[in-house]
Amino acid sequence: MVARCGNSGNSTEPHVHVQAIDRLPVHVAKAVPLLFDGQLPHNGQILQVPGTGA
Repeated sequence: MVARCGNSGNSTEPHVHVQAIDRLPVHVAKAVPLLFDGQLPHNGQILQVPGTGA
């Protein structure tokens, strides 16, 4: 579903911005690492999701 987000700005491909926080309300929250397969993806890295055929 994320891949179907489309393009709403000046970019060459669909993408999503996401931020993970430790609590609400947002103004007192702290950012927490959001890892994929134990790693932070590099800019331009394509992630493969097991079991989706992607």
